[in-house]
Amino acid sequence: MSLLALVILLAQNLGLGKAYPWALLPLDLGRWVWVGVSLGVVVLLAEQAGLVRLGRTWRSVAARAERVMGQRAALLALLAGSALFAVVSTNHYARFGYGWPWLHLALLAAAAPFVRRDRFWLSCAVSLGLLVASIVHFPLTVERSAALPGLALAWDHLATGKSPYALLTLGRARAWTLPDLPGMFFSHGPAWVLGLDLRWNQLLWRLLWMLGLGIALERLPADSPWRTVAFVFVLNPYFGFRHDLQGEAFLAGIAAYQALPRWRWLSLPALAWIHPWAWVLAPFLALDWLLSPGQTPRGQSPHSGPGAPRLAGRAFARQAGGLALGTLLVSGALGLALAPTTAGATFLRAVFPTGEPLRFDYGLTLGPLADKFGAGDMLPYVQWVAVAALALLALWRRWREPDGRSATEGVERLGLVALCVFVLLNPGFEVSDWLEPGFWILAAYTFGEAGAAGLTRRNAALGKPAAKRV
Repeated sequence: MSLLALVILLAQNLGLGKAYPWALLPLDLGRWVWVGVSLGVVVLLAEQAGLVRLGRTWRSVAARAERVMGQRAALLALLAGSALFAVVSTNHYARFGYGWPWLHLALLAAAAPFVRRDRFWLSCAVSLGLLVASIVHFPLTVERSAALPGLALAWDHLATGKSPYALLTLGRARAWTLPDLPGMFFSHGPAWVLGLDLRWNQLLWRLLWMLGLGIALERLPADSPWRTVAFVFVLNPYFGFRHDLQGEAFLAGIAAYQALPRWRWLSLPALAWIHPWAWVLAPFLALDWLLSPGQTPRGQSPHSGPGAPRLAGRAFARQAGGLALGTLLVSGALGLALAPTTAGATFLRAVFPTGEPLRFDYGLTLGPLADKFGAGDMLPYVQWVAVAALALLALWRRWREPDGRSATEGVERLGLVALCVFVLLNPGFEVSDWLEPGFWILAAYTFGEAGAAGLTRRNAALGKPAAKRV
């Protein structure tokens, strides 16, 4: 899975849309190059789902990619990419007031001598500093992205008693409806209340998920591939290039979900109200939660002995009740907050727009292939059929292997595969769609390994056998 995560993250820096070099290839070859790469990702996903078995060659390729990306030269290349993107942004968006990114360049030059694979906190400081530099040099403009300006205008509406999901006028009298779920909308409240650029709110959420991820990384073995993936994500040039996106609260929610397993009854419903990607994973994660005995840290053995069925039944009932209560609390709180504006009846029209034209950035997507054969309009149906098929596969495997953590971990892994398939088939694909799935894979495996390592240490201290790694 680490190779898949690296491919997802690195591909973002090459699939930058029609204004960048892939579009210069003749006969639309750039599009078909990406379709070929996307089909390769399908093979990797099939392997993760246990549907195919790749040979030693693929495994050696994965190990080599992890070694290469963990080297200092690769990390410096990521910094150079961030510098290049900052300059490109200045040139490309100068007409919107983008200034020369001297703060970006100074920060990257100062950090370059010290960046190493074992200095994760330094890379976090660089990422946070680049976001601050973007706030200083790059103004928010709807001509580039309506995400944060739209959220600010929606908060203006709410402050005057209007629905944040009513039609908004952005730039050049363009009618626009807020496409974000209520959880994402309310996550930007602090910066708006303080009258700040909403990216300061993003900075806060980024700091929180980095703290959680960094603490988990400290528990991993020195040779864990997820240390490399974490560096690639945090220093990903595309991550800094899209300083105007709104998804940091979702990343913080993912980190909280993985770091606090006993609170998943509340964090899972919260994630579902922040980003639609969570809707794809929610059935798998709910199954994982309900079937994990007592929701102990990952790697702990299930209940055993004569009373195991009764204890497992109680754990299931307790966790099912907790999940229902969490859903009721989160939904009720958001419903009460939006009730005065009657927004509850309108936001679903925003997140499920109809009549939207097909659009595909260059990148990891099979949309152009479906469109080529006249099946583009079928993509939404194919997406959910694929997710349902993988959910059934997870249930079948759980029925075949009812006795351990490998079964529940397999459920979550199939959920991550389902999310990646969903993005590959998305009829409105944008390169930024891969940021959240890439982070979810990273967080799931990082926190999972950290939990298993912690359990092994505790068992060793108590003189128990080490937990078996799956």
